[in-house]
Amino acid sequence: MFFSIPGKVWQKDNMGSDDLEYGSRDYIFFTNETSHENPIHLASVIVPIALALITILALLGNSMVIIIVLRYRNMRSSVTNFYIMNLAVSDIVFVVVCAPLTSVQFATVQWHFGEFFCKLNAYVQCVSVQATCTTLAAMTVDRYYVIMCPLASRRTRTIFRAGMICTSIWIFSALVHAPMAFFFVIEEYWYLGQLRDYCLISLEKNSIIGYYLFLSMSTFVIPLLIIAVCYIRILSHLWNLSRVSRLRAPATTAAYDPLSQNPRSTTLPPAQSSARTASKTWKTTRIILSVVMLFAVCWAPKQAVNVWTAFHESADTSEQLLSVNAITLCLIYANSCINPFVYALAGANYRHHLRQMLFGNQKRGRSLDSRFSPTGGANSSYRSVRRLSRTEATSVSTCV
Repeated sequence: MFFSIPGKVWQKDNMGSDDLEYGSRDYIFFTNETSHENPIHLASVIVPIALALITILALLGNSMVIIIVLRYRNMRSSVTNFYIMNLAVSDIVFVVVCAPLTSVQFATVQWHFGEFFCKLNAYVQCVSVQATCTTLAAMTVDRYYVIMCPLASRRTRTIFRAGMICTSIWIFSALVHAPMAFFFVIEEYWYLGQLRDYCLISLEKNSIIGYYLFLSMSTFVIPLLIIAVCYIRILSHLWNLSRVSRLRAPATTAAYDPLSQNPRSTTLPPAQSSARTASKTWKTTRIILSVVMLFAVCWAPKQAVNVWTAFHESADTSEQLLSVNAITLCLIYANSCINPFVYALAGANYRHHLRQMLFGNQKRGRSLDSRFSPTGGANSSYRSVRRLSRTEATSVSTCV
């Protein structure tokens, strides 16, 4: 499970038994002492408030991403944007289903929603996180394919294929984590003199360790290894291309005489055309890399805490772990609302369409993607580059 609920003093039963199930430790923390003081932790107040704000931001931001991709033709024709939309869907599912249940659980220190939602909560967490990390890996492999095999990718990269891949990701995530729903049950424990219900994972010690290792490998380690290998190859390839371009640029520029061209010509120097294509390729790659790095930063602490908790039985550290768990929990939920801000900061198309939606069409200025001077010749030349890009390197256009 990716979260724990706050608690300081717990008993297995009202007889004061010290024989506690190991399988419950990953979810709530137990000690062998009894206290009647109210151990309300600051986390039981801060976490629900933080999750409420995160949920609002995640819903607004990710919904806007989906609407923009579906509404504007230049956005929905991009394969990369299809993957981005899939990320937005997984983030919405994660916060809508899990954040409210987790908030109430933290605030009241018990489970109020019955066994069905106990199982559903655990299952949706695993499935949505698996879908997110697998989509990130698929986006990275797609970028690798575009950059390393540009001609082949022009023929095979289609919206239909991207849709099939995203559908397969959800089916895979749903099937591989199906057993998780059966591991969670409702159990009763005494807390502050009251018998309360808790949604717990009920497994033996070795099974708990295997459970956490499987979660960490499938939802974090393996996808990030795939992403790391792809980006190392991508960056190496782009670096080599930039070196070749710098070496060829002087000769190409000298051979190109703009005065000898037809004034109505719509062709840029080859070096400039190549530079524009490389720039677009790197911009999209950089946005995807930023999203991946934010995912890794937000999820790494919680994954580490989960694995550490599985291997350490000492109950003396439960109070210290409580604050750590609260922080790491907020981090993993915060990741669900960060991506739209990345697109807004780094994606010119996204910013443009966002302004259109919020404020309407104000002035029809120069083309969104134009980086040339607004003179007629430059704009004419740039339009030719866009046409050449569609026919020669369709897949490297800036997607967001």
